[in-house]
Amino acid sequence: TIEASYEVNGQISPNGNVPVEYGNSQKFIFTAENGYHTSAIIVDGVELDGNDLVFASKEGYTFENVTENHTIKVEFKKSKYTITYDMNYECEDFVQHYDYQEEINYIEPLRKGYNFEGWFADEGLTKEYQNETMPAENLTLYAKWEIKEYTISANSSSYGKVSPEGDTKVIYSASLTYYFTSFKGYEVSAIYIDDEKLDKQQLADAIENGYTFKSIENNHTLYVQFEIMKFVINLSVEGNGRFYSNQNIDSVNYGDNRLFLIETDYDSYRIEVYVDDQLVSEEERNCILIENIEDDIDIDKVKVTYFDLALRKFITGINDETITNRVPVFSIEDGEYTYTHTKEPVEVQTGDIVTYTLRIYNEGDIAGY
Repeated sequence: TIEASYEVNGQISPNGNVPVEYGNSQKFIFTAENGYHTSAIIVDGVELDGNDLVFASKEGYTFENVTENHTIKVEFKKSKYTITYDMNYECEDFVQHYDYQEEINYIEPLRKGYNFEGWFADEGLTKEYQNETMPAENLTLYAKWEIKEYTISANSSSYGKVSPEGDTKVIYSASLTYYFTSFKGYEVSAIYIDDEKLDKQQLADAIENGYTFKSIENNHTLYVQFEIMKFVINLSVEGNGRFYSNQNIDSVNYGDNRLFLIETDYDSYRIEVYVDDQLVSEEERNCILIENIEDDIDIDKVKVTYFDLALRKFITGINDETITNRVPVFSIEDGEYTYTHTKEPVEVQTGDIVTYTLRIYNEGDIAGY
């Protein structure tokens, strides 16, 4: 007789007290339940080990040429299985080992710029795997990722636009460029990125080329401030006078007007206004009005020339004859004023009627007088 017995989670066949005729052989087969394996085979009180255990677990154990009673007992234990975690990006796989029905402690993976969406049983990421305990099989699980999305909030003051405006959604590692448009007469005065003001060079680059958020991996804010354009008027007076204004000329708003008064040392004078070395105004008055200012103005020179007035008489007729060569001819050459006329005597007879013309001239600084 061979006494065959087993513990839980498997079977031995045949089981119980198995009669065997003298000299015959008897084979026993071991079958573990799902998730278990044959962990020990004990024959006549001696446990099989090594290759003998492996072979008997698979092929069974045979008593050959039975001539006496025997015992055989089999034990079963939970099998170990592995979970291979495929990270689904440039990262090596991770492996965990669990006993059958052991609680699974899933790995929480990390990937910069992505949100982890769960473990899936298929490469196509259609079957999410959420078992709490280990099944009786090895597993390969695949990570599903969702790229992170960030918000850039762009706003501006009045008198201009930023594009794009408002909240813009962008994905991780993307880039986004903003451009700025000022209304007429206004300009970008400041740009703040995440509440930090750009420096002078950064501001100039942003105005010319736009501002780019590169390789985005956080939320950001952008605020652009527009202000009315301001200009400077440079003004100087040359000779015999002074200018003044009751308004600021160091900071003049776009489109403003400025009135300047010229105070002279004489009652009679000529005022010449030069801009960029060009004469733009020649007025015999003591004020200059600059209207609708749209740029810096450099008034190179305001020249005040006084008049040294004199009364002159010239012969313009004898009897019925008109004399034309006695009246001076006025000319300007290289900024110099010149009066030219003949001064030769005129012959007249007693009784002739001589006609004179009286004129007032400014003889100050005039060549020829």
